[in-house]
Amino acid sequence: MAEQSRMRWSGPLAAALAVAMWSGAALAQETAGQVNPGQDAFLQYCASCHGPNADGKGPLAAELRRPPADLTRLTERFGTPLRTRQVLDRVDGRDMARAHGSSDMPVWGRKLASNAPRTQGTEAQTRGTLLIIIDWLATIQK
Repeated sequence: MAEQSRMRWSGPLAAALAVAMWSGAALAQETAGQVNPGQDAFLQYCASCHGPNADGKGPLAAELRRPPADLTRLTERFGTPLRTRQVLDRVDGRDMARAHGSSDMPVWGRKLASNAPRTQGTEAQTRGTLLIIIDWLATIQK
């Protein structure tokens, strides 16, 4: 019984530890003058619409039906400190009801999962990428 319990928690605990280590490494890199991995991921996945400064003024913004959000003001909607779980659910998008029309924003949870190799850690990788982006966004709030 104890072995089953240990095995059941080993995946989630390993994922949480990896995210915590990644966040610590991100802070160390940022303070050493290197690019933050969250900022790097943001530039790769989000900046085309939200802009490199996360202000909603990306090169594709004019092509969208609704202007992209100014992500430097997330605390106005999601509180201070930033409620990471709510932001994560919004960005992930897999559990959002689309019955009232479509969103211009991609369902990043699905897109990131489809880009990752199919392994036991695919979901952890997907969530980890989203979390490091949100962690970086929390540092640039106005």
